[in-house]
Amino acid sequence: MPAAATACSPRDRLLDAATELFATRGYQAIGLRDLASHLGLRAGSLYHHIENKQCLLFELIESTLADLVFDTKRCMKGARTPKNACSASSRRLCGSTWHTPIACNW
Repeated sequence: MPAAATACSPRDRLLDAATELFATRGYQAIGLRDLASHLGLRAGSLYHHIENKQCLLFELIESTLADLVFDTKRCMKGARTPKNACSASSRRLCGSTWHTPIACNW
């Protein structure tokens, strides 16, 4: 596979970095300058990819929730009874709460 196909896009790098920084230092503690610096960019260049910090956070939350819904539905598909489906979805939801980086440090 060509290197270009396996490389992360600049936007993906931005989203990954924001997730990491928000999770480790907290949303309030990170400014766009911090995020840009972490990526080796100037703050103004971030605006080619995002509208503002709040929109970035909402996008990360929306993406995380979409993944959670997809995974929960997948877990429930194999259930033979409604009780098993409820148990599977509960385990998935509870497990993801502790493992989702963006949910750990507000």
